[in-house]
Parts: sequence; structure tokens; C-alpha cells
Amino acid sequence: MEEIKIKPCPFCNEEFTVKETESGGFIARHENETCPMLTDGQNGYVYNDPDQLIKEYNTRPVEDALRARISKLEQELADAWRKAAELEGKYRDLLAAQKRARRAAEAAAAAGGEANNG
Repeated sequence: MEEIKIKPCPFCNEEFTVKETESGGFIARHENETCPMLTDGQNGYVYNDPDQLIKEYNTRPVEDALRARISKLEQELADAWRKAAELEGKYRDLLAAQKRARRAAEAAAAAGGEANNG
């Protein structure tokens, strides 16, 4: 069976290790003493099963929701850039057509003026 890796600390990104307590339970610890996350079991998160501990520590619904939202926004941004590129192409085509029409009108006016003068 594949070993489940515990995610790093959500506050300081330090790697956790699973330690067995004197009472036979399991806690997640890391060595960053300046981290606001209590990782010495004093926060009440002592587990009987190390796999359950890892599963609980890896469950981060807010983080998962934010990652999903970021992914969705990145896709929307990519779609918007694609649409902007399409619109820019259409705008350039319109300007080119307008320029051709103006030249044709000027040429027709010049030809008409020559016919009237001649």
C-alpha cells in the first residue's frame, strides 16, 4: 500500500513529522519554534492512528477551495485573453477594410473629378 505523505505546515511551510506520544497516541510536529501552529499535541490533536492523523492534517477545505477558485479564475483569464486577441484581429480587419474603402472612395472621387474637368 502506498504511504501517504503529510502536507507541510499551512503557516510556515515546514515539513511535519509524525511522532508517537508517551501515551501511545500520534501527533504531527515540526521544528519551527516561531510558527503560530502548535504542533506538540497541546492543541488537542492527538490521534490513535497515524494514517488518520495524516488524513486530518492533509484536509484543508479553505485551501482546497481557494486553489479551485484560483484555477477557475486562471481559466477565465485565459478565455478573456483569447477573446481579446480575437477582437483585436477583427478590429484590425475592420480598420484595413475601412482604409481600403476610403482609398477606393478617394480614387473614385479623383476619377470623377477628372471626368468633370475633361
